[in-house]
Amino acid sequence: MSQPPTSALCTTWDWTTTGADLSVTVGATTHPVNLPTGTYTTYLAPHATEPLAVLTAALNTAFSSSPTFVLSINPATGLWTISINGPAAMTATWASGLAGYLGAPVVASGGMSMSATRVPRFVLLFAALVANDWTQQTALASSTAEDGTEFAVTSGITRWGDEITISYIPAHTSDQTVAGSVCNPWFPDDADLAGSGIPGLGLPLTVTYWDIADHLIASLGRTQSLARGNWPTLAGTPSATVFYDLVTIPGKEAAAPRVRMQFPSWSRFRTWTTKVHRLALTPVGTRM
Repeated sequence: MSQPPTSALCTTWDWTTTGADLSVTVGATTHPVNLPTGTYTTYLAPHATEPLAVLTAALNTAFSSSPTFVLSINPATGLWTISINGPAAMTATWASGLAGYLGAPVVASGGMSMSATRVPRFVLLFAALVANDWTQQTALASSTAEDGTEFAVTSGITRWGDEITISYIPAHTSDQTVAGSVCNPWFPDDADLAGSGIPGLGLPLTVTYWDIADHLIASLGRTQSLARGNWPTLAGTPSATVFYDLVTIPGKEAAAPRVRMQFPSWSRFRTWTTKVHRLALTPVGTRM
């Protein structure tokens, strides 16, 4: 029951450069490039804060665009590729931490491209997402008197929110494999639980996937980019006219996630419902 991704949720993450983040050799020429210390969002971000776009631009500068490095994203798999137009094959060596974040092999050699071997961390892909619509929400206190008179005090603070429901979430990584899905699982497999064995405490970088339970903890208080049904378009050619939303997820949704079995007699898939708050009245995110 393979379900291709239609939607995505990507959170910001912080990086401190190692001084040797990526080294690329083409023919007899080698150039190291770094991802500057800062806050990034993988995939759903402007080029200035999208790590792969920043690295691709740095490679073109280092090699003086000879060869030219081109970044692409496969919407069906969620994997990225940085390719060159020749004349010789390249070898890429990544800092292990950055390779872990971006889903890259530490060493990629002998080809005209380098590619992710897994979906990057801090990126969630969803097969099915149902939204209601953005609605105005105002904090207020109200009460009804004995005679039916209504009293209310409003804060004057308005935000826009929605409640989304995501389906066909593999319960564990093993379920993801059996279902042939590239969409993120809800929980890690037991063998991969970090720390005290509780999801959400951080998966080691050697684990080859990113689960929703860990994402909810990692994204607390952070801005996230939400593509509601238009992930395949956004992952294609960058455009100034295709938008995603900048959102936050309330902390109480991470504290007690509303997740259940999608099919009562079959435990392989989960359904998750969560509130999201939009940070602007209109979609503001583009990949330009």
